Amino acid sequence: MAPTSRFSWILLAAGALTLAACSDTDKDEDEEEEEESDADTDSDTDSDTDSDTDSDTDSDTDADNPYTSYEGWESFDYGYAMSSAGEFNCQLVWWTSGAALSIPSECDGCEFVFDVSLSFDSSLGFDDGTCASLATDLNYVYGYTDDYYGYGAYAMYGYYGYYYAFAAADFDGTNFSYASGYVDYYYDGSYGYYPQYAGYYFTRYTAGEAELN
Repeated sequence: MAPTSRFSWILLAAGALTLAACSDTDKDEDEEEEEESDADTDSDTDSDTDSDTDSDTDSDTDADNPYTSYEGWESFDYGYAMSSAGEFNCQLVWWTSGAALSIPSECDGCEFVFDVSLSFDSSLGFDDGTCASLATDLNYVYGYTDDYYGYGAYAMYGYYGYYYAFAAADFDGTNFSYASGYVDYYYDGSYGYYPQYAGYYFTRYTAGEAELN
């Protein structure tokens, strides 16, 4: 929230003083001038104090993350125009670990947010070269909400301060799982679109699990 400031203007009206020869009258007038001067000082002090107090309104709005550890795995399966079901261009696997982050207001309704490191394990899965750009260590910001605008539970992906639902998810307080995409989608050439792909299978599937404490 952007801080706000209040400013007050004090308009003082000074009347013309009538000088009299009587010293008592001069004394009364001096006392009135002192009271007006005190009033000016009090008003200025109050105005400064209020303004300083308002400048403190930019307090942190992030919520505490109740979880401190995140350990698990993630996989990615990809197959483009494969002649048979169960065939893929690549199957990649990472081991995941996360550092807990405060839950930002942008991840509205999130139960946790983690900065997740994905360590690529080349000994698992395979790649024919199609997925070479992904076959490396990665880093993402993941969160979880059990009700994404009425659509149910989703894993959230944080990117430059914004959060997007990227996979259907489940969380029981300890075990977190998520999955998104399709496996062995068969294209039969319906409606005449892309006839060159008729009779082929397509896969693009991401899945993962983690244990939180």
